[in-house]
Amino acid sequence: MTLSSLTEYLCESPAELYSLLCHRAPSITRAWFDRSKTSSSFKITSLWSTRDPVLEKQRKFLRLHWQCCFESFDSTLFSVEDDCVYMSCSPSGNRTVKFFQTNGKKTCNRRLEIWSKCTLERTICCSETLHGAFYFDEWFGGVAWSPDEEKLLYLAEQPSDLTASFFSTDCKPEQRKGEQFVRQMDFGETYTGKKLAALYVLDMFQIYRVQGLDNQMAVSEPQWSPYSNHIVLIGRHLESYPLGVKYCYNRPSVLLLAHLVLSKDSAKVDNIQLLTNPQKEHLDWCVRSPRFHPSGDWILYVSTPKTPQDVHNGTSILRLVDWKASRIVTLIDVVHQKNDSNEDVFPGLYLHALPNHPWQDEQTVWLDSIWNSQSVLLQINNISLTEPLRVNIRRLDISGDEQENIFVLDVLSNNILLNISTPLCSSCLYLLRMSSEGNRVLDRIRLSEPLDLSFALEWIRPTGLQLTEEQQVKLLTLSHSEPFQLHDQTFQAFIVYPRPSYLNEKKKMSLICFPHGGPHSSHLIQFQLGVAFLALRGYAVLMVNYRGSLGRGQQSLNSLVGKIGYQDVEECVVATKWARQIVPTLSEETLVAALGGSHGGFLSAHLTSQYPSIYKVAVLRNPVTNIVSMHSSTDIRDWCFTELGYSNWQTKDEIVSLLLAQPEILDRMWKHSPVSHVTNCQAPTLLLLGGSDRRVPPSQGIEWHQILRSKNIPSKLLWYPDADHSISDSPANDDAWMHTLLWLDEHLYQ
Repeated sequence: MTLSSLTEYLCESPAELYSLLCHRAPSITRAWFDRSKTSSSFKITSLWSTRDPVLEKQRKFLRLHWQCCFESFDSTLFSVEDDCVYMSCSPSGNRTVKFFQTNGKKTCNRRLEIWSKCTLERTICCSETLHGAFYFDEWFGGVAWSPDEEKLLYLAEQPSDLTASFFSTDCKPEQRKGEQFVRQMDFGETYTGKKLAALYVLDMFQIYRVQGLDNQMAVSEPQWSPYSNHIVLIGRHLESYPLGVKYCYNRPSVLLLAHLVLSKDSAKVDNIQLLTNPQKEHLDWCVRSPRFHPSGDWILYVSTPKTPQDVHNGTSILRLVDWKASRIVTLIDVVHQKNDSNEDVFPGLYLHALPNHPWQDEQTVWLDSIWNSQSVLLQINNISLTEPLRVNIRRLDISGDEQENIFVLDVLSNNILLNISTPLCSSCLYLLRMSSEGNRVLDRIRLSEPLDLSFALEWIRPTGLQLTEEQQVKLLTLSHSEPFQLHDQTFQAFIVYPRPSYLNEKKKMSLICFPHGGPHSSHLIQFQLGVAFLALRGYAVLMVNYRGSLGRGQQSLNSLVGKIGYQDVEECVVATKWARQIVPTLSEETLVAALGGSHGGFLSAHLTSQYPSIYKVAVLRNPVTNIVSMHSSTDIRDWCFTELGYSNWQTKDEIVSLLLAQPEILDRMWKHSPVSHVTNCQAPTLLLLGGSDRRVPPSQGIEWHQILRSKNIPSKLLWYPDADHSISDSPANDDAWMHTLLWLDEHLYQ
């Protein structure tokens, strides 16, 4: 793309520019190597998705990359059917299974297609009596091929219970009368009305539900042993009073190993072993990503330990289990304190999942992890069950002076597939070739063409900032806060903004303060379409990784507990003042808007209420505004207690005793809520609410909207009935970004 062609789009409506960015900046969903041992060429497949605002949906396509001998790579592109919700290729590439799902008003059609090379072998329809919707998400998904590639494990909802009305005249014997409106427990946000995930096996001709597992346990992430019929699974029990699991790494799970027995007309597991037990070992509290060692004797996995603070995300650990001897060792432990003076010191492990194939050899794995404000490439070598302390953690710098965000997609021997992006450059697929020892980069090959906006935009790299002495003293007045430690004072922020020469002469640059949600999450230096869209329209976007963010050690993360609405707010103010000073053409008089979702919306509401002289406009996506009213209606009501410094959620009895918070707890909830400062707010505010959000009830945003309207402050509320907490699907997300820009343009430049 050239400057002239982009300028042409800028002269048109913002919708034209947004659509252009969607089409030109697809994201990488997955990528994998062809592991065929007979192929004479090097083959790679990548799956991409792109938003289509016009058709109001996500479009998917495949890219096939191949290299014969040592020639350059060629590639070709294929579209993926709209109703194909997932596809999985066997390791050798000889077979592909496609999962199709079409939702109607009363019925849902599901089927699997089995392909061999370019030939359709078989289509299998999945009836409602077999199972419900397929599961492919992070928490309850997973697909695993058997070593001989003749069978496939996958997850789907258990069949629906058969119920009927009291007045039904044709009720079948298996139907329970009068039970059709009994509310069923589920796992909260995005799982409303969904049944527990059950395990199914496809043997290429028939599908069976795997019997022998606890019906009250949801299983996920199946992995097949490379040399036997043993499988491992992650299991989660549905408690009598469940809490939401989405984005929550403080929910207990177990690692199961079982022997899979297949017969002509059934499948079952026996000899089930509980390899981890969170009730006995808090290091194994939230386990996930089991990966068999190449020998099949060990299993590598990630766990987020239980901590006294019991926050929803934190530092993870890497563990190795010998499933035959039931012995577990820790390879990478929690890093509690990170020295802020040395950014090169390993801060601990921060990742959601391991790559599907992380092993380079029997002693080395590759993975990505958040390190400060970026996801970096890590090599973990000298892995051993007998000498775990010899493990070496090495960060591989492949970017030189350029800071890049890196995700590991697949590993095959000394070859690594990477998804690399920056705030100015969209996702790009790279092949990294390492030396046989794994300590030198032999080649870095780009396999796709990214959208590079560096001719129009600039960015300021993550910079360490600190609160002023006055602000530190202010925080010490919070009696329920942990002591303020010298080692955890620094936080980071970075900025994306238009080049001064690129700005429209009639439009003066304004600043948007954009804190992330969580609060225990992080803004990474990756490409964000919404941020690029706003920057191309003349805004400097400040992304703040306040203390409590991931990637800076557990103590820095814990420092926010008991201080939400205070410490994170003050750090956003410091970052805003810094941005006004460092970005060309900005000044102390620059108009500032606050933009954020969830906890970011909580902070944006705080900023416009505590500092109305700085923050003049706000855009809030599913914001937390009143913890008092939220604590009894959210699917993660424990968040309302733990983030305020209460962490006594140890047993179900204690959970029940806290269903109604005591007056002193309610008082603290009020004081930390934006609504306690709303009388100071003067900012015109746009509220973007998902009608299906169970994480932050929409009533939070509605209440804020009504208060502002009663004060005659301009406020607009957009209601997306089918959107959940993230408001990430089309058309809601596309509409939200368009309204965000128009609201900022109207109220910052009036």
